[in-house]
Amino acid sequence: MTEEGYKRYRRAYLLLKKRQDKGLVKFTYNYCRVCGLEPDGKTQPLNQGPLRYWDADDGWCIGSLCMNCWVDVFDAKPQPGDHAYDTRRDLLDDNVNTDEDESLALY
Repeated sequence: MTEEGYKRYRRAYLLLKKRQDKGLVKFTYNYCRVCGLEPDGKTQPLNQGPLRYWDADDGWCIGSLCMNCWVDVFDAKPQPGDHAYDTRRDLLDDNVNTDEDESLALY
């Protein structure tokens, strides 16, 4: 892993840890919304959720994510070239896929 990659992973981990300490993120057996990983709880770490993130095709989403996907999307922001980018819409999430309380992802 490059030094920049390590710094990015560390930032994502610390943000997630801060949210866990506040009780806003919980461990879950739900599948990862990005890659589809379903943790078995033995060989794979549990996913975390609910997490809010930007998807270029779907817009703002709330769901459970594995750590690798969280590192990829934790700082993503809407870009004018994204399919879901629309200046006329509010940025409230319309795409929720979690068993947890989705309002926790908005803090």
